[in-house]
Amino acid sequence: ETLALKHAFEAKDINSLVKKIIAGQCSVLPANYSAPVRDLVKSMLSLQPGARPGIDRILSLPFIRKEMASYIQNQLAGDASMAKLVSQDPKLFGYKQEEQSHL
Repeated sequence: ETLALKHAFEAKDINSLVKKIIAGQCSVLPANYSAPVRDLVKSMLSLQPGARPGIDRILSLPFIRKEMASYIQNQLAGDASMAKLVSQDPKLFGYKQEEQSHL
């Protein structure tokens, strides 16, 4: 919904909405989003819970890692060495935040 700026499932009434959700008939993301982003959203909306990606899988996606590294570099005020480490293992960002909060 946030990416498409509209509801993932649209229907005229609640019964139709429930049927669309159960059938997995959701709106397609606009083409201006990259294929990896569209694939991620599609997998997150999978009808089979086991087919939905977990947070570890999401954090390991190259485009997510790239964006996180950029964000983290800005958040760490130019600490390039930490940004490089976090881009290799995104879980480190949480540890860095914990360390800073204890100071």
